[in-house]
Amino acid sequence: MIHLRSQTLARLVTSPLAIDSRSLPLLQKAFDTLGSNHDSTETPITTRISKSPATAESWSKLVASFAPLAARPASRKAAGHPALVLEGGIAAIPLTGVIVPGSNPGEFDGDTYLDDFLVSLHSLVDDAAVKSIVLIVDSPGGSVFGVQEAADALHAAGRRKVIHSVNVGLCASAAYWIACQAGTLIVQPSSESLSVGVFAVHSDLSERFRAAGITNTVLKAGDRKAAGHPLAPLDQIGREELQGSIDSYYDSFIRTVARGRKTSLTAVREIYKQGGVASATETVRIGAADRIGTLSELFQALLAKTANPHFSRAFLLRVIVAVGRLWRGGMVRMRNSPLTPIVGRAVRSSISG
Repeated sequence: MIHLRSQTLARLVTSPLAIDSRSLPLLQKAFDTLGSNHDSTETPITTRISKSPATAESWSKLVASFAPLAARPASRKAAGHPALVLEGGIAAIPLTGVIVPGSNPGEFDGDTYLDDFLVSLHSLVDDAAVKSIVLIVDSPGGSVFGVQEAADALHAAGRRKVIHSVNVGLCASAAYWIACQAGTLIVQPSSESLSVGVFAVHSDLSERFRAAGITNTVLKAGDRKAAGHPLAPLDQIGREELQGSIDSYYDSFIRTVARGRKTSLTAVREIYKQGGVASATETVRIGAADRIGTLSELFQALLAKTANPHFSRAFLLRVIVAVGRLWRGGMVRMRNSPLTPIVGRAVRSSISG
């Protein structure tokens, strides 16, 4: 879902995009809504963008399920961007929805505002009790603005904490740009990844204004000022400016992916689907992710490494139940989910124990 406010949509209109191109028609619907509802600056504009349902409610349920286990400020953060801190040194943070620069003026609604994301990430990195961080990813990408800084921050965080990224649905473009900086990248069986590329769309609105009887005159100083503006067809100077910007961001994207995946620039350019998306199997086969797995399996593995005996049966059961709620909420999409038999065994074991 897109839950973007009109101010955020305006940022996307003026930005080169690192987003799964299948989202473009739906973003266009949101842009059209923005044009017809320019007074409602505080009302979220909602439109379906992918297989993902709204993530805010499911993430809130997960936070609420775990909050009693860790009385830490970050685990109770509702505004901005949530961060979940568990006992045992395990933390989780979402990278979901459309990725945009700046801060969310309201409550977390499933989309990722990078300023808020970085505040939450840094709070986890600076928390001495946190040993590992799980990035839960379900995003088509978004604007390029701020993405390189977020990717660099996650890469730097890996020098202080163990970082895992888990693609629970879609990890595309800007989302992959960031998530691939984790020490381990896990993709769920039904997920899609990559879309390593940047694009921009120039909209020529001159005919629309002409039909409305409006004539626009652009005055400027500087040969390249106002290049590519939407009140006229795209000229050669505008095309050069726009393509130059796209190429620059794409080069940064390629270099960052190569760093995160510890591979060559050539491999990223030629093997990583050249802007297309890949299934979980193909993503792992070409080296763009480490393995196929699930979020619940990762939580179990991390919990098994904790030395505290209080994390045994009861704690594991609460973890699985919370992840199950997240799954039922639609954020984690797994075919033939292993959660049901695992929960059943844990319940029977707890009762018999």
